[in-house]
Parts: sequence; structure tokens; C-alpha cells
Amino acid sequence: MDDITGSTFTITNPGGFGTLSGSPLINPPEVAILNVDGITRRPVVVDQDGSVAVAIHHVGNLCLTWDHRAIDGAYAAGYLRRIRDLLQQTDWRSHV
Repeated sequence: MDDITGSTFTITNPGGFGTLSGSPLINPPEVAILNVDGITRRPVVVDQDGSVAVAIHHVGNLCLTWDHRAIDGAYAAGYLRRIRDLLQQTDWRSHV
């Protein structure tokens, strides 16, 4: 417990420098760090009116590094899934 007491969660954003995917290191006493990489337009497969189509979407990577002594991997994966769902379900055009 002494190793993780007073721990923090950090968000880093090297995406502004054009990164595509990163693996940030945890700096003690952090328990996790979220890396937000650059966003670029890419072709993706989408469901469109019951059929499958290819569309161009803005896509970026979120990479999470965590200390397994403090956070179970299933919870970390669930956290990333929830962030993904929120980002994908938001109508960003209405926030401009």
C-alpha cells in the first residue's frame, strides 16, 4: 500500500505533435496515465440504414497505462470502453 498511497491519475496529450499511438510510462506515485494521441481522418466501416458502408471519420487513439497493483485490468478496460462510447455517441457538431 505504501507504493500507491497518494497516487494520482494523469492525462498526457502529445497528439498535438502528430502522434498516432503512444505508451506512456507511469511516474510514481501515479497509478495510471491516459495518453491522448492525434486525431486524423480515416476510413471506417459503419452501419448505415441496416447495411454496411465505408465512411470517413475522425479517429484517434486513447492509450492507458496502469499499475495492476492498484487497478484491475477489467476495470481499466471498462473505463476505456466508457470513454470510447461517450466520444462516439456525442454529436460533436452541436458542440461547435
